Amino acid sequence: MRLLTLIIASIIFFCSCQKDRDSVAPIITILTPTDLSTFRVLDQVPIKARIEDNENIKSITVSLFNQSTRTQASGAVVVQPNQSVYILDLSYTISDSLLSTGDYYFKITANDGENEISAFKTIRVTGIPRRRLGVLASVDQSGTAVFKYITDAGSVENLSLSSSPVYSIAIDSYFQNLWVVSNGSADLKRFELNEDRADNISVGNPNQISELFTFLRIAFQTCYVSLKDGRLIGYNRNGGRSFSYNSNLNEYVNNFSISDNVILIGEVIAASSNYRVRGVSRVAAAEYFSFSTNKEPVGFGFKDDNESYLFFNEGNSFKVSQLNPKTGFNSEVYQRSNINLQEVIQMDTENFILIADDQLLQFNYRTNFLDVIKFSSDPIFANYDDLNNQIIIGTGNELSYFDINSRGFIRTEILPGQISGLAIRFNK
Repeated sequence: MRLLTLIIASIIFFCSCQKDRDSVAPIITILTPTDLSTFRVLDQVPIKARIEDNENIKSITVSLFNQSTRTQASGAVVVQPNQSVYILDLSYTISDSLLSTGDYYFKITANDGENEISAFKTIRVTGIPRRRLGVLASVDQSGTAVFKYITDAGSVENLSLSSSPVYSIAIDSYFQNLWVVSNGSADLKRFELNEDRADNISVGNPNQISELFTFLRIAFQTCYVSLKDGRLIGYNRNGGRSFSYNSNLNEYVNNFSISDNVILIGEVIAASSNYRVRGVSRVAAAEYFSFSTNKEPVGFGFKDDNESYLFFNEGNSFKVSQLNPKTGFNSEVYQRSNINLQEVIQMDTENFILIADDQLLQFNYRTNFLDVIKFSSDPIFANYDDLNNQIIIGTGNELSYFDINSRGFIRTEILPGQISGLAIRFNK
């Protein structure tokens, strides 16, 4: 009898709890902005919506997302009305001045403590046009690297930055950071161009390697550097590590290329004449494939998620293979004698800049078009300006601009010393 009474009491208690549970979600009616209305970056967008519920609404969150990438494009605004009917009325600032032109959507989320629901409204944002601001070059003067800023307006300015002889430089235009690696140094320099301020980031050199760095590249607002002790490290805008990969013992990363999902790596196997090619996840650094080769991998390119290109030297020739970036399956498709490559710079899915021992070339993978742009007995430095379809070239003390469309040089600057690195600066 006592057991039956307890069961009945439990049922009554459970039913009463079920009745108290709120299963009604809030209702959101967006009044403004209207669908596909147009705004510019830094505009204030009037957001007006009616939110109602059978219970008090605990919180309302307003966020802006990029429609193509589904990533948040600007900060969230949170309101805590604590009432059952609420008229949301606020001005939302599109605060990121670097947003690209395109479709974005507002996500308005209401929460009553037990239920949550979201409503959406698509707008069009007009971004500030991307433009080139100038070119930065490191110039060797009596064993010291000084930095010259060659503006598109025609002036040559000095940066308040110097270092030991430079190995490589690159610019993250989104954050306006110049990254520098120097010969004989274990420090990565980050120079904030807008603030004219430099920071040293120690990467460490426990094995006391004399020339530590091997390669520097900017991708996805991250600075990636590789080192002769086997490491490949990614640094965020503040100098914090956001990616880390280590080669196997007695192997080190010599060069690499980065896509949305994959980092393709060319490694040197120490104390041997062999090399290794790897593919690793850009997010987790997990290995997709690995194979050894007696041909020197000097660069990569990406066509899509399933096809990439591997450039390598063999003897006095360079060769190109198709490469599956997830499986490592590859097949040779092109070769050219009497050219020894130093670096490969991808222009688009078909065109590449090739830096060789004594010449700069443009190569088209589909047509096998190979054109010499410049011969030089000095080391060659080059960068591709995808906005203006130009190649910026540094040889000796000469900085020159080559126009792809006209196939000619359109500008030359003479700098006070040997060029040891160059990078293109855009406004975003």
